[in-house]
Amino acid sequence: MVMLLINKKMKALKYSILTLAVSVLITIAACKKEVKGPDGNSSSITTIPLGTASAGTPYYTLDNTGKYLFLFVRDLKYNNGVVQKINISGPIPILEKTITITNTVPISPDNVVVTDDNQFIGTFYNFGNASIRQLPAQIIYKFDINLNITKIDTVAKVSGGNFGRTRLVKNGKGRITGVFSNKIGKGKCYLTYKNMDENLNVLNQITDSASAYGVSNLSGTNLIKTSDGGYLYTGDNVDIPYANTEMLLEKRDGNFNLLWTVKYKPAPPNTASPATLNEYNGKYYVYCANSNAPQSRFVLVYDLSGNLLQNTPLTVDGIITQNSLTTEPMRLTENGEFLILASTKLNTAPNQLRGILYHTDANLNVLSSEIYGGKGVVSSLIKVNTNKYLHFYLDNNFTPDNYLPRLVFRYIDAKGKVIK
Repeated sequence: MVMLLINKKMKALKYSILTLAVSVLITIAACKKEVKGPDGNSSSITTIPLGTASAGTPYYTLDNTGKYLFLFVRDLKYNNGVVQKINISGPIPILEKTITITNTVPISPDNVVVTDDNQFIGTFYNFGNASIRQLPAQIIYKFDINLNITKIDTVAKVSGGNFGRTRLVKNGKGRITGVFSNKIGKGKCYLTYKNMDENLNVLNQITDSASAYGVSNLSGTNLIKTSDGGYLYTGDNVDIPYANTEMLLEKRDGNFNLLWTVKYKPAPPNTASPATLNEYNGKYYVYCANSNAPQSRFVLVYDLSGNLLQNTPLTVDGIITQNSLTTEPMRLTENGEFLILASTKLNTAPNQLRGILYHTDANLNVLSSEIYGGKGVVSSLIKVNTNKYLHFYLDNNFTPDNYLPRLVFRYIDAKGKVIK
């Protein structure tokens, strides 16, 4: 394997963001305790108006105290990033502050790292500026607890398109590991792994120039630190057109040496777009979506050597699953079971995207499922403490807000049941 090694003295490439502007809104938002959910269910939920934030996939993290939820979304024009600080310590969530970053959007769910001193780091995509020949770029932002931007650093410049998608993972005290893809030469895409301190200073960096991925680009979707001290990475191995997308999964040791790579793609015209990774009981779980029927959501299970053990579709009777690609999470519970989110379309309302919450056992047998939300639903799930999960989703179905999205909150237990 041919590799390029850059020592810790080499500084990270800086990017002059001439188009960056940040606007700040400090507010205690009017929260609303809903009598019924937007889907007509009697379960109690709470909503927060998001104003100009778009009903895109919400990216998020909790701070180290568990008091604040930090939410990353796009605005209604889909070309600006919105970051919101939400206090979830009381019975009703309170939106305390919002900032907007122009021409720059969050690009990766499940991809925010909280530092030891309770700041947080997320990845964004800057669209660049063709008039001044400024290339698009993957950018890391560091924020303090009050949403002040304390550091901006460029990960990679790209030749076009929302590709690369830098993945970040906490790697012990004071250290972060990131991986990003970028095109080097015509028609070749490579992965770069780097270790950084929490001020984003590069400690060491390795580009695997022997392993080329995809004719076009590799779009990373998840990176986890494995129990053996190594790394597991997955992404869309993309050829243009997107109909040729396949799932790529690779395992590396703690020094970034490649141990194995596997790919998966259903029979054409189906695709496999990976989302969440989990490790449990000597197995790796890869949650995938297929934008074409019949297998819209499925989980691939591999052993620790990369051998495929199981391919399990997730289905609910009466559901239309075509063209409902999402990157929503799959969470391992303390019971060794899974809570899995998806969004799809109903036969009764084929033009409305609805949410589905699956509760499965360790073998991915569906124990229960619930349809929730109004329309345009995309959601996330984060563990708050033992047997308590915060389920929140963006929903466009609230008439009093002229169908602007609201952030819907509810708490569920490890079996997916609503906590009243």
